[in-house]
Formats: sequence, C-alpha cells, structure tokens
Amino acid sequence: GINAEYGGDMDSLTDMLEKQAAKDKKNPKKARVTNRFLVTEGLFVNTGNITDLPKLIELKKKYKFRIFLDESHSFGVLGVNGRGLTEHFDVDRRNVDMIVGSMEHSLGSIGGFACGSSFVIRHQRLLGAGYVFSASLPPLHASMVITAMDFFNPELFSKLQSLCQFTHTKLSALDSITVTGDPLSPMKHIRLVDGNSQENLKAICEEARSKGLAITPASYISTETFPKEPSIRLTVNSELSETEISGAVEKLGQIIAGRS
Repeated sequence: GINAEYGGDMDSLTDMLEKQAAKDKKNPKKARVTNRFLVTEGLFVNTGNITDLPKLIELKKKYKFRIFLDESHSFGVLGVNGRGLTEHFDVDRRNVDMIVGSMEHSLGSIGGFACGSSFVIRHQRLLGAGYVFSASLPPLHASMVITAMDFFNPELFSKLQSLCQFTHTKLSALDSITVTGDPLSPMKHIRLVDGNSQENLKAICEEARSKGLAITPASYISTETFPKEPSIRLTVNSELSETEISGAVEKLGQIIAGRS
C-alpha cells in the first residue's frame, strides 16, 4: 500500500494512486481485501492551501479508498455557516468517511471531535481505546464548545472570508515578499523575495515586535516529507478591521524595506 504524504498536490497523489493500481493488478487477491485510507487536512497549516475536496472524491470513487478529513483549521472558517470543506465546496458529507478536528482553534476549547455515519461512530465508541480508557472532555469545556457554535452565523463567516481576501490582496501588493495560501485562508505564509532565511525572518519579526506588530516565523518539524522554505505565518481573525490590517501590512513593508 501507499504510506506517503501528498501535500495537497493532486498530480502527485494521482501518480501514486496509479502506481498502486498497477501493483494491485499483479496481486488482485490481496487488493480485494486491503483497506485504504487517505488522511488529509482541509486547510493545510503549513501552506494555507485548501484541499480540492471534489477532486479527492472523484479519485476516491475511481481508486476505492476512504477519506479521513482533518478540519482542525477549516471548521469555523470555510463555508457560509462555517461548517468546513464540505459546505465550502457544496458536496455531500456522506462522500467523506470521517471528519475529525481539534476544538482548540475556532471553538476556543480543548479536545477534538469526530463525525461520520452512525455505523462509523458506533464502531469508534465500541473499539476506540482512546474513548474507552481516557477521561472524557470536562463538562465546562463541552459547554464552551456548544456556546461557541451558538455564535456561528453567515454574517460572521462572510466578514472573516472578506478580511482574508483583503489581507491577501494587501500582502500581494508588497514587491519584497511572496505570499502563499488560498485568498480565503486565514493563514498566510510570506517569504522574502531576496535573502529568505530563518535568520532574516527572525530579525524582521523581532523588529516588528519592538514596533508594536506581533508576528513570528513559522515552525516546521525537521522530518517533513515535503520540506518548507522558511516563512512568517500570519493569521487573520474576524475581530480585525481593514484599517488595522492595512496598517500592519504597511508597517511590515516598511520594516522589510529598511533592511534591504
């Protein structure tokens, strides 16, 4: 089977699936009894890119695998009502075998959640060691999550998505940096056009903090299958105003220009 990361690259994923299909033809008996899963983030924290869920579902039907979708960063962000990737792309949730996510981000609590068909969830409850042997979420935090979702509304997510696009446009106008990530993503990775190094980015962040702009370089683990170039990761939230964003981007541009 395949045990690799595709990093959101659909061409790379398709190539891996084609190679696996060729192996399966050589051993069809084993292929018939082998379960395959694709585990992916909905919104990639290391790039700010959004997974092409319709394409994944198309590949799922062709190559026969199950999709586990991690919506830690896309739930409470994407979609008219903040329901994540399935709402964003308007696809049937039944095409995704399990949706999981952390409640530490848009919900401001701890722990995580798992969503799926009643059959899948019953299976997890009965056989999941983490459910059987670990402590349940404290009632206070469960209540916090329910209350947080009471604030979810189309106006909130429309504002957030508008601010994400506004920030992307403002950052893209700076000639000294490159911006990666989907315009609708609240996470923006910026890199210097010239002299992009961890040391230079750290120095920029330190100067920015001394001038009232709190930013920090992104952290990557050393064992990344797809190593990332050093970057500064910025995050947009719905409490910001366009004036605040414009001021922050302008100050960032001045700091970078002053160091060139």
